Amino acid sequence: MRAALRNLTVGMTAASLLLAGTPAVTAAPLTSVVAESPFEIPSPYDVEGKIESISWPAWTSPDRIDGWIYGGDTVTAVANIPEGATATYEWFEGKDGFAVATGVRTQTYTTKLPYHDIMFRALLTAVDGTTTEQLGVAWVNRPTAKAGTYAFENKPIVGERLYWKITPTAGPPAWPFTFVSWINTETQESFAHARKESGGRFSALVGSDWVGKTLTVGANSFDNTTNPYFSLDGRVTGASLVVPAGKARQGKMNLPSTIRVGDRVKAFAGPGWAETYVSPSVAMTFDGSTVDNESIEQDFVAKDLGKSVSFVMSMYNEADRRYEVFVRKSFTVGLGIVPSSTLKIGSEGKTDTRTAKVGSRIHANLHGGKVLPGQKVAYQWLRGGKSITGATKQVYVLNAADYGKTISFKATTTAPGYTAKTQTPKSGTKVTVATSKPGKVSVTGTRRPGKTVKAAVSSWAPGSKLSYQWLRNGKTIKGATKRSYKLAKADASKNMSVKVTAKRHAYTTVSKTSSTVRISKK
Repeated sequence: MRAALRNLTVGMTAASLLLAGTPAVTAAPLTSVVAESPFEIPSPYDVEGKIESISWPAWTSPDRIDGWIYGGDTVTAVANIPEGATATYEWFEGKDGFAVATGVRTQTYTTKLPYHDIMFRALLTAVDGTTTEQLGVAWVNRPTAKAGTYAFENKPIVGERLYWKITPTAGPPAWPFTFVSWINTETQESFAHARKESGGRFSALVGSDWVGKTLTVGANSFDNTTNPYFSLDGRVTGASLVVPAGKARQGKMNLPSTIRVGDRVKAFAGPGWAETYVSPSVAMTFDGSTVDNESIEQDFVAKDLGKSVSFVMSMYNEADRRYEVFVRKSFTVGLGIVPSSTLKIGSEGKTDTRTAKVGSRIHANLHGGKVLPGQKVAYQWLRGGKSITGATKQVYVLNAADYGKTISFKATTTAPGYTAKTQTPKSGTKVTVATSKPGKVSVTGTRRPGKTVKAAVSSWAPGSKLSYQWLRNGKTIKGATKRSYKLAKADASKNMSVKVTAKRHAYTTVSKTSSTVRISKK
């Protein structure tokens, strides 16, 4: 028999032979499916015939999967026997190799062992004795296997991940196997294969095409320890869910509202997106070319002024298996904005001078802010908020006209491709009096009573107003306030000196007393 089997021509495939199970304890009307595998019997009578199918009853038990054969099921081979021919059948069954099912030569056969193959041979014989034969093979599963129960762990939200857990049914038979699982609709159409999580948990992304559908769970369990490898009934039971209407949560696309010279534009997908959105794509068309990447960074310089730039930003919807466009936006590159600087007035090594004396040199300082290509800065000093004629340098020397006033400045920055920007300090500099230095003074003339002496002065600041006070032995002489003084009899044998006082606008008042001279007796 084994030698004969090796000489058989196997022509039937899964498409041409449908095998299914019929429990020995259940009866139901048989249905059959016609296989598309005709063959011819070579004979003078040109007799044609078909091996059509295996018949099985319809099943609704939740512990079974329709169309599967289980140990103990009865299967039937259906053949269309042409006129003038006869048919004989032979069944084979085995785990590691086929063996003849002794004595079984009928159209029906009751399977004996789970986890193995069954095979039948149909032999058609024409009236002239010529024959043709065909084989069919099917897999027999464990009888009445149950996978267990499932429970959803969260509500379905479009674009989010739905989680569920499968709890295997305790034996017999035991289920120490590896599960795979998937989501079904109410029509048992597979919507999405699941991702395996830890602890018997699974998850799948909810797509927009799930809305309104009733979801249940399907599963298979595999035993990798037996030989041959086999799968068990994947039916699991549990409560269903209906997916409510809604859209996947959308996050932020980072893109500016305007683009100007000097801008560094960073276009990318920001936070807040539902898990279903992956693989962001940013396409930028600029200056005659298009760049496409997950994110794009572009600097715009003066030569780009007036040019057009457009962006198309999209993300792949993993659940719906398609790209969705979220941003289509075009720009014209505009004039840049000069960066703000911190303006301060400095003097004598100080960077921020709030008060300064007349005669001081003060500086207009710009701190911080990016120095632009081709940048120029123009200055104008202000006294009491009004422009000072001719004061347009970065350095300004305070003069008497500034005394008591607040001095400030304005700086106007220009650069190619940028709008001019004028800035002023938050606070100005209050101008105070300068410190004066006294000049020299001495007494000249004949030093005896009746003669006139005079105060000789030198090195006093120009514009100083000098006043005099003559002193006798260091004491003020009443009325002696002229530059010259006529010596009296009372001055004889006394020490004479003169005190000079200088006053000038915007400067401190200073005094200087001369050295004393001795007046003779007569």
